[in-house]
Amino acid sequence: MGKVNIKQCMRCQVEFRGHKFLCATCAEDWFWCPRGEHIVSLDNTITRQPYCNDCFAEYTRERRGLPALACSYPDCPALYGGRTFLRNQEKPMCPEHRKTHRYCTECLEIHPIAAFNHSNGNPSKSGVCRARRVALDRLRNQEIKEQVLNFYGPGCACCGEAFLGFLSIQHVNGDGADRRRGDRNADNYAHLLCEIRQGIRRDDLVTLCMNCNHNVGNEVGFKCSNPAHAVVAGVGVV
Repeated sequence: MGKVNIKQCMRCQVEFRGHKFLCATCAEDWFWCPRGEHIVSLDNTITRQPYCNDCFAEYTRERRGLPALACSYPDCPALYGGRTFLRNQEKPMCPEHRKTHRYCTECLEIHPIAAFNHSNGNPSKSGVCRARRVALDRLRNQEIKEQVLNFYGPGCACCGEAFLGFLSIQHVNGDGADRRRGDRNADNYAHLLCEIRQGIRRDDLVTLCMNCNHNVGNEVGFKCSNPAHAVVAGVGVV
């Protein structure tokens, strides 16, 4: 009878028979990497390869002759150059900091992963941080609003105010609230822009400043009561 090979599991220290480095119980969830001679969770390995993710990336870098880069996280001395490390050439990070931080492709900065979550705290897979997403959405909504207001009139149809921040769309028939009760997205600026691109121009909409808009809504017949304002598109002096 040949010599029995008794080994000690590298994780739980239990003695077992065989030529492996982990017992049968630990081998279900753990992997021994021969390159670094260490054990890692199976979540950190890719099937059909002899190394863990980090060692395989380092092996790939050496085989392809890629340079080793320093981690962009402040005060991190790690040098790494695997495939996943080289994904973002501007701000590469070591595997340890990639678990807790992410690189924003818009502001070009490294932020904690929580900075990429949605406003309700749910995680997001977006490569743009939440603060930058909010700024981009605000800029996009401003551009949409400007296109719609320029289409229905570059200024207030009642007093002639042309400052974009003071302007809004008014329903001449006073049915805007009723339309939004059926569909909250009805007649918002994005919806109106889609109609404009389809060649639709509605006669029940007009551009008004907020002062005239509020004044019109408080008057009978939806007409502005300011005697200095001209009658334009059905909106004017009572």
